[in-house]
Amino acid sequence: MPVMGTLTTGAAPAPGPAPATGPASRPSGRARRAASGAPRGIVAAASLAVLSLLVTAIGPMPSQGAIVTPAPTGPVGAMDAPAARGCRPTADPTPTPRPTDTPSPSPSADPSPSPSPDPSASPDPSASPSPSPTPSPPPTPKPTPTPYLPPGIDVSVWNGSLDYAPIADRGMRFVFIKATQGTMLVDSRFAANVRRAREAGLLAGAYHFFDYTKDGTAQADHLVDTAAAQGMLTDAMPLVIDVECWKAFGWAVWAETVPRLRAMVDRVVERTGRPPIVYTSRQMWKQVMGGDRTFGDLPLWVACWRCDRVLLPAGWSRWRFWQIRPYRFPELGKTLDGNVFNGTDTSLETWRGFPVLINDGARMTAERLVALDVSTFDGAHLRTADDRGDWSDWRPWAASVEHRLTEGDGEREVRVQIRSSEGAEGPELNDRILLDQSGPHLGRPVLTLRDGPLGTDRSIPVQVTWTAQDPIAGVASSMLVHDCGPGLGGEHPAAAARTRARTRAADRATAAARAGTANRATTADRPTVRRRIVVAGDAATLISGSVPPGICGLSVRGVDTLGNRTDPGSPVILGTTITDQSGLAIAAGTAWVTRTQAGSVDGSVVRTSTSGASLTFRVQGDQVAIVATKGPSRGRLTVLLDGASVATADLYSAVKTPRSVVAVVSLPDAAPHRLRLTVMRTTNPLSKGRRVDLDAVVTAVATSPWIQASDPRTRSD
Repeated sequence: MPVMGTLTTGAAPAPGPAPATGPASRPSGRARRAASGAPRGIVAAASLAVLSLLVTAIGPMPSQGAIVTPAPTGPVGAMDAPAARGCRPTADPTPTPRPTDTPSPSPSADPSPSPSPDPSASPDPSASPSPSPTPSPPPTPKPTPTPYLPPGIDVSVWNGSLDYAPIADRGMRFVFIKATQGTMLVDSRFAANVRRAREAGLLAGAYHFFDYTKDGTAQADHLVDTAAAQGMLTDAMPLVIDVECWKAFGWAVWAETVPRLRAMVDRVVERTGRPPIVYTSRQMWKQVMGGDRTFGDLPLWVACWRCDRVLLPAGWSRWRFWQIRPYRFPELGKTLDGNVFNGTDTSLETWRGFPVLINDGARMTAERLVALDVSTFDGAHLRTADDRGDWSDWRPWAASVEHRLTEGDGEREVRVQIRSSEGAEGPELNDRILLDQSGPHLGRPVLTLRDGPLGTDRSIPVQVTWTAQDPIAGVASSMLVHDCGPGLGGEHPAAAARTRARTRAADRATAAARAGTANRATTADRPTVRRRIVVAGDAATLISGSVPPGICGLSVRGVDTLGNRTDPGSPVILGTTITDQSGLAIAAGTAWVTRTQAGSVDGSVVRTSTSGASLTFRVQGDQVAIVATKGPSRGRLTVLLDGASVATADLYSAVKTPRSVVAVVSLPDAAPHRLRLTVMRTTNPLSKGRRVDLDAVVTAVATSPWIQASDPRTRSD
């Protein structure tokens, strides 16, 4: 028959709302809630028994502020109480409590009084019988507070319609919601409770009231189907099997109850991939399962309502959730079953997803050695593997273990198997993670000549493009590394490039002046400081700037979001040369005359204003740029390569700009080509004339192939 809770003095406290207080605890409601079709005679008899116990055993009123631990209104076990009627008695119905090494949660800071529970409540079939009535024990010394443990509740249809916003506001972090019972019953408020709890931000879990007289596989299918319909197989705690003694089920024959529960557990694992949580108490486990010790590798939600320290059922060495006492919610006018989680708010979140958590839930890793969180399971030993390797040796169980992934980029399925102290091997648990140890894939840097004025140091306007891509981790950044001079990408602290002898001194002096440092080097082979231009992202990247004539090296490096780097190896070597117009000309008409001009490349230009006048050059390389003077009275040029028109150059500018690149032509191959410039008859409508002052020709040659250190990607530390 149902029995009453006992008074305590705060020895087993819980965080969160103030516990219910009063002169006596209310009887358990689970006997009334497990099967709403129970005969009225049984309910009436149970109610009379409860009233009788209240009259005879409640004793004097407790002092103000005493903490009462009444029987709960959700899943509750009858810790160390005599066996309930209808269940097989154990050999020792009242064993001596044996403290575990698990600390109790910290004491409640505000045990404020609350209205006394209604002692006339009828038995509740969705909860276990309540603890037996005993006189209030003498006050015990207040234990030393221990760290905060996240609080939560458990509910069923018998708690009525609930507003979860004030529940969450009072600090609740999770809720266990009754879903099913036996093979047919579904809690009528399950769907509403799930929806409202999630809207309030609570981590939810579904529980099943285990009928030890029915087939376990059928009960598992009933639970999984019902939970899946409400989305409770993902973003939720593992399913819970509530193991209690209930007299309506009759005698618990251990030879039948143990295989039925095992069948249910195996079926839940098979269909969800996650071992279920077991809810029970030490005494209930003895009564229903005969103290079987083969389920201790499953997570335990233990009921222990008058315990300074949790009393664990046979087979378990630790608890994960503790149903500790009721929490009172004045905003709702309700008292709900109170629980705590044996961990932190952060570790509670690991119960939301996969049973094995790799690197705290990371999606990718750059390191083969990963950390596996298996704290949601208990056992004596474990072993690990991934889908490309063999099982490791068995090793002692630990909440966090390491596993070394097999080599090679790609997704890994990491597996863990746990073995109990009795040698029973549990199911294979798994999670997935992407291993990426390669840096971004880098495209060949391409330097092209562009329109624009030459610098005062005769530096040539250019632009550089490259690509950096990483389809797995994504590119964090890429950088252009070069020794092409200060004009490419910003200031440079030293001389930039090895140039021709006649421009080297000017180049170094200019670069040193810009950086505010002196450069006394005179040796042509002195290594230069390399410039790094860092760009975020993985799209095609373009850098505009200028380079002095001569030779420079271009390379690209990249790093992905995991820190993997790519070293390109040999750079692209680019040589640029500025040649006076007379140096390459092979044919010029009489219309062209040479004139001295200050600010030109070599002090002189060839000039004409005659329409149709042409000048032919012999060119060779990758690209050719035409350098001329732009101004308000300048004309236009047609550019022909080997007789075919390839460009038109407009020399008009509102302001006179000498030494400007006015046209760029790409050469199809390394063979010599003829480049012909012809003065056009038509001019820019804004121009006041047709004059052309031709200054120089720039040629550019890439002298080495692009070689990456690896293909497609390489990790370089």
